[in-house]
Amino acid sequence: MKMENHIKALMEYLKFEKVEDNLYKIEDDDNVKNYYIGTEEEIQKIYIREILTRDEWVSAVEEGNTDVGYVDWVEELKGDYSELNVQDGSFETFNIEGEKILVMLQQIT
Repeated sequence: MKMENHIKALMEYLKFEKVEDNLYKIEDDDNVKNYYIGTEEEIQKIYIREILTRDEWVSAVEEGNTDVGYVDWVEELKGDYSELNVQDGSFETFNIEGEKILVMLQQIT
């Protein structure tokens, strides 16, 4: 049996489903947990889209937290994906066939 079938069976057992690119959810009797799963590059794109918005940069400038341009601000903050995890900021990194894969809890509802 191919490993993909094992993974599919586990996903079905856990009621693990894809919500959108790189966002998955697991439902149990008590709550729903959303997870971001992807390569570092994919997670970085989500981080920039969701967290490092121009509005956030404008706020940072107005609050005196940065005096650099938007592109430089994004470059400074890339790699800290903790804000994507609204629970505790943690994430796990796995090396799968030479590729770094990040898994982080996005939220519990």
